[in-house]
Amino acid sequence: MRHSNAVWEYFEKVGDTKKAICRLCDEEYSFISTTGNLKSHLKKKHEDAYLEVEESQGQARLANELSDDGKERVIYEYVVAQSPTSSVDETANSIKTATRKRSRDSKLLASEYQRKISQHAVGKAKAKRLIEELTEEKICVAHLQKELIEKEMEEKNLKITLLQEEMKHKKEMYDLEKQEIEHRKKEMEHKKQMNELEKREMLLKIEVLKANLRKINETDLPLK
Repeated sequence: MRHSNAVWEYFEKVGDTKKAICRLCDEEYSFISTTGNLKSHLKKKHEDAYLEVEESQGQARLANELSDDGKERVIYEYVVAQSPTSSVDETANSIKTATRKRSRDSKLLASEYQRKISQHAVGKAKAKRLIEELTEEKICVAHLQKELIEKEMEEKNLKITLLQEEMKHKKEMYDLEKQEIEHRKKEMEHKKQMNELEKREMLLKIEVLKANLRKINETDLPLK
């Protein structure tokens, strides 16, 4: 069953109940005699759909306002009700005057409605441009933030590299100092060994001299 109300383009009725499911988000809503609750859901959750429903309903109202069928009937009933004793010519003239006024009012209504539609379209275009500009600005800001982060990372990496080089240099200096200390230690041990050898050699020489002196002394003793 096709509904004349544009709201039903976005809702599906649940059986014979007073409930309907939104075609856009699958949420279930109840309604009684009107679709106001369903329309409120579109306004809160689906703005584009709500605007399309408003536009469709506005066009339907405008079509009803501009419809020739019933317009003259309403005007005729109104004129006759206002002046039931008027002649046929007076009634006809009154109907023509009221019809012209009604036509002018309808044209003004149509013009006003078209103006509002144009304003709405312009507003949507401006909003779209604004969103695009904001999106571009966000992209630019994101690129700048990315470049800033990359520069900070480069600086940190450079600092880390410099620290690593400094630590490497300090380690090399420490190794050199350690090697020098080891070398000095070996030199001292070598000198100590040399001193020990010299000391033994001196003691040996002293013993030899003592032995020679004893021999000399024994040789110089008088014979008995």
